[in-house]
Amino acid sequence: MGVLKRYTVGDVSRITGVSKDMLRFYDKIGLVKPAYTDPLNNYRYYDYGQFWLIDIIQLCRGLDVPLKEIGLILQCKDDDKVLELLMKHREEAINRSRYFKRVAEDIDWYAGQRNQMRAAYDDQNVTIRHVPARQVLLGKDDEDTHLYHLKLQKLCRSTLKTTDSLCRHYGFVLDVDRMRQNSFIKQAEYLCFDEDILKEADPSHLTTLPGGDYACFVVNVINDTADFAPLLQWCEKEKVAASYVIADEIGLHLFDYLDQNYLCEAKVLLKHK
Repeated sequence: MGVLKRYTVGDVSRITGVSKDMLRFYDKIGLVKPAYTDPLNNYRYYDYGQFWLIDIIQLCRGLDVPLKEIGLILQCKDDDKVLELLMKHREEAINRSRYFKRVAEDIDWYAGQRNQMRAAYDDQNVTIRHVPARQVLLGKDDEDTHLYHLKLQKLCRSTLKTTDSLCRHYGFVLDVDRMRQNSFIKQAEYLCFDEDILKEADPSHLTTLPGGDYACFVVNVINDTADFAPLLQWCEKEKVAASYVIADEIGLHLFDYLDQNYLCEAKVLLKHK
């Protein structure tokens, strides 16, 4: 019987395309250890059968199977068991693909929001638009208006299971009397999500914004002030009582909000005097 051929780490790397560092890593974690170590020089050698194991590892890595599960596949040496492990990984892969699809959609949504914000700077006219009733998550604190946002975020985490999506809109219920002084004072803050997400919320934390025709006007909020004069003058001219006013942020502001300089669309529910 001939002597079995042995292959050095360098030989295996050249034949398989797997780097020597990766082969040493597989050895270190016990995935594929060299079949023989020369006691005189500690050189490590692989035998022919181990090329098949390395092929299996690379095939599994191409399927993004975690190394721990690859170890189980190599240990079981049972094709039915391998299929069972791969089917489990398949479900995980499908879930990850849904996640990355949602991430891509969120990024596209945010890009659209930025374009919407840029376009809004050119809109200086009061327009009448019908806005359907909306169910929103409401944050309110009677003692400190600055806690609206913090309370809203806490509600978001505690009442919704799905809050990691970027797709959301912030809005505010405004103090009408202070608005006449060009003060952007919030009586409450709300979050708009897709209806499917809000189905998970505690009904006690939801409120419905009234639907109807609204007079809409873009304002630039700077340090809790905004120029409401054009909107209020329009209301006076059209004999509209500005008794209920909300403001929806245009787009999703991140750093602009921290800088206290962001765009909102103020909406006056039309009720004629």
